Amino acid sequence: MFLIKELKPKDYINEKGIRIKEIICKKALTKSGISGMSFSLNPYIGCEHSCIYCYATFIRKWREHKEEWGKIIEVKINIYEQLRREIKKERGIVCIGTICDPYQPIELKYSLTRKTIEVLKEYDSEFEILTKSHLILRDLPILKDYPKTSCEITLTTLNEKIRKIFEPKASPIKERMRTIEILIKNNISLTLFFGPILPYFSDKEEEIRKIFDFGKEVGVKEILCDSLNYFSQKLKIILKNIAFDKKAVNYYLTISKDYQSYLNNLREKILKISKDYKIPIRVLF
Repeated sequence: MFLIKELKPKDYINEKGIRIKEIICKKALTKSGISGMSFSLNPYIGCEHSCIYCYATFIRKWREHKEEWGKIIEVKINIYEQLRREIKKERGIVCIGTICDPYQPIELKYSLTRKTIEVLKEYDSEFEILTKSHLILRDLPILKDYPKTSCEITLTTLNEKIRKIFEPKASPIKERMRTIEILIKNNISLTLFFGPILPYFSDKEEEIRKIFDFGKEVGVKEILCDSLNYFSQKLKIILKNIAFDKKAVNYYLTISKDYQSYLNNLREKILKISKDYKIPIRVLF
């Protein structure tokens, strides 16, 4: 175990042009507002995936950074040691990756997510990992023999061209689908997170069924469906990125006039389709 005073956090620009700011965290666990979860744990603040719909950008108002989202990542270099101190007193289910992807590329260098799950296993704690990255497979040897772990993998679309628009630096769709299959084959409890459901691109019945069919085929535990949150705040950047498709732009402008009605209709559509499937499908909006 090291002492905090021995750490010398660095602040530098990496080879990708991303500012990496190492920090000393005072808390590893925070109370979670997610149903069924006791605590949240985030080894990083910020995310290289740069998803244009990301809700976690709200955290910028508490950080003194000028860089745009995806161009700065804060690295909690002592988080696993801090977690070891806290987990002795705090018991409950830990959700890893609520405001960052714990398996974003920077994890290859720091391995903080790996070190935190090792600590959680050491103290026989239950945890769930949220990610859209195939890098989680690196830690398969740690996860597969531990019954108190579960994973939630995100799919917003099965169209790689659309994925590149909305999730430019995240893992390709095929890699995620392969990751889901491998985790399930290794008896890891897996939830497919279908969200956000992208208006125009993945909200049609045909696209919804493709996701559900995949989940059924590989044997996911359940499918969670969520909408595009903070729609009005994200509309400008989305319109900028889909400007090449006039029909899509018009679709977004139309539903922006009464987004709640759009959500109500989408919810009813999903609930109707879900009746054709035996796997649990939940709508979160």
